Amino acid sequence: MSMQDLERALQLVRATSESDFVGPRSESLIGRAEGVLGLNFPPTYRRFLLDLGCGDIGGREFYGLVDGDFENSCVPDGIWVTLNERKFPNTPHEMIVVGSSGHCSSYVLDTARRTPDGECPVVEWWPGSGVDPADCQVIAEDFGAFFLMLVQEALAPDD
Repeated sequence: MSMQDLERALQLVRATSESDFVGPRSESLIGRAEGVLGLNFPPTYRRFLLDLGCGDIGGREFYGLVDGDFENSCVPDGIWVTLNERKFPNTPHEMIVVGSSGHCSSYVLDTARRTPDGECPVVEWWPGSGVDPADCQVIAEDFGAFFLMLVQEALAPDD
């Protein structure tokens, strides 16, 4: 269901004026980002990058790709954030930061736990904690489910 979840989320994003994304990123830029991180992106995250790049909807921010300057960037450039997190001791190399919870923790792709189709879970990780992402709370089974969940939350009417 992962790619179906992502497709549904993309439809919702395109149907609202509450979103602000940088737009499609090229396959070559995505390949450069993977090379810099030394990791391959899971299929749903790769598709997100190809279609939207990075941005936000209803106050929910999704980290991704801004441009090719991974050294001198800022949020929401997920490559820059991930590289900066790696400067701290005990930061797992296998994680890719895809967002912030807003509560001092980050949402990360745990690429050490790939499924046969190349997907991996999104977990809540505490920067600087040294905790292995495998010991963290799973937020979603893959990026597609994560993206759909947060997009739906962002667009839900206030009660």
